[in-house]
Amino acid sequence: DSTWQAGQLTAIRYTASNAGDVEAEHHATVEVNGETVSEGEVTIPPEGNDNEVFDEVSIYSSLGYVADSGGEHEVTMTIDTEDGPLTASQTVEFSGIESAISEIDPMFRDQIGEDGSELTSTRFSVRNDGDILMRYDTIEVEIDGFSRQDSPFSTVELEPGSSTTENVFISDNIEVESGTHELTIRLLHNGDTVASETATVSTE
Repeated sequence: DSTWQAGQLTAIRYTASNAGDVEAEHHATVEVNGETVSEGEVTIPPEGNDNEVFDEVSIYSSLGYVADSGGEHEVTMTIDTEDGPLTASQTVEFSGIESAISEIDPMFRDQIGEDGSELTSTRFSVRNDGDILMRYDTIEVEIDGFSRQDSPFSTVELEPGSSTTENVFISDNIEVESGTHELTIRLLHNGDTVASETATVSTE
């Protein structure tokens, strides 16, 4: 039985028997969707164990898996014994990230001596309405086909149901004509877009 928190695997509970009269130590491996995410040693007493916990504390390392998309995730635990491997699996399902970017509020300033404006910053809100952790390390702002990127001090992690406000300063201002424009906000993690929203904005 696996335990998850915001799409992060935190612990596995398992039951194992021991046919001998002394405790036995075996190597255990945890896989998610066929990918090994943790390994460690487990000790099974002569009477066996029931609902034992295999987690970060017991193996002195993180289980190391965070779901970054919705769908099914198969968790498999294998214990290597002298009589061969013992394996059990469980499948869990998440709906995934459901993002909402709103209250997009760009800041423009008039170009000196020119009939145009410059985009200098953009403020917006972002909310995670999904059931897994939402992470982004880059914010991209695009207007009239020109884009700029900004990176937060560290990767932003939004728990399900939480929200935050971002204020992005454009280091190399984007020049646009006065009037209305389509402005797009993209949130990326490791180069992949995790959320985006387009709004009509005005330089006025």
